[in-house]
Amino acid sequence: MNTIQQKLKEYLKLKGYAKKTQKAYFSALRCFEDYYHKSPKQLGNIEVRNFLLHLIRINRASSTLRIYYSALSVVYKNILNQPEVMLNIPMFKKDKKRLPVILSREEINKILSVTTNKKHRAMIAVAYSSGLRVSEVVNLTVKDIDSDRLMLNIRKTKGGYDRSTILSKKTLHILREYYAIYRPNNFLFQGKKNNLFADVQLTTRTIQRVFHQAKIAAGITKDVSFHSLRHSFATHLIEDGVNILFVQRLLGHALLKTTLIYLHTTSQSLSGINSPFDNF
Repeated sequence: MNTIQQKLKEYLKLKGYAKKTQKAYFSALRCFEDYYHKSPKQLGNIEVRNFLLHLIRINRASSTLRIYYSALSVVYKNILNQPEVMLNIPMFKKDKKRLPVILSREEINKILSVTTNKKHRAMIAVAYSSGLRVSEVVNLTVKDIDSDRLMLNIRKTKGGYDRSTILSKKTLHILREYYAIYRPNNFLFQGKKNNLFADVQLTTRTIQRVFHQAKIAAGITKDVSFHSLRHSFATHLIEDGVNILFVQRLLGHALLKTTLIYLHTTSQSLSGINSPFDNF
């Protein structure tokens, strides 16, 4: 690891960037250095511009281009104190967000019913019934479960804030069945070390693979991922008439507009809504 890489790593940690973002920025810097086989100190505006144009030519996604741009901005503005390098290089536009694909309640039940492994079943159940991100599932500890209040305490969220969300009675039962067999100490879902279950974090990739296998076993052909469980949780709450402000709070969204997308994914029809004029 060279000096600039080390400084970037330290800067991102001090600023409280999420681990996933730290990894992405670090990878972007290394890719930039490998492309020119030079230190960023020896490169300037033209090289940055040409590098980003190269990424466009090889059809990198807009979200990836934004990560590279942001990483290089941090390097030149905050690490090397050369903000002029990024002058007149525009930030890439965000892709228009597609509506999330939602699993029906019946499909959720199918996935859970074909998942016989109690640990895997517990992971899927808690993600759907509490609206968790995959990163939040791997960070869950035994102490985060408040069985008396039927609440989950979520730490190390995407935005870096702690929050509380609901815990289903059905999920609590599933978790107790799982706990009786696996007896985790710290992390609720332990990973393996030397082929033995140990008090180490499960990886997000493992959880995503578990869900993919369960989806196939359930005969679901929709283009859904583990994160679709969270989307489905929010959509089903809105379909059940839960106030969208409460949904926002349960999901931990900083902005209401992020939650509003779920108004477009419900199965409710506008034709079923009565005008207030017809009610008096």
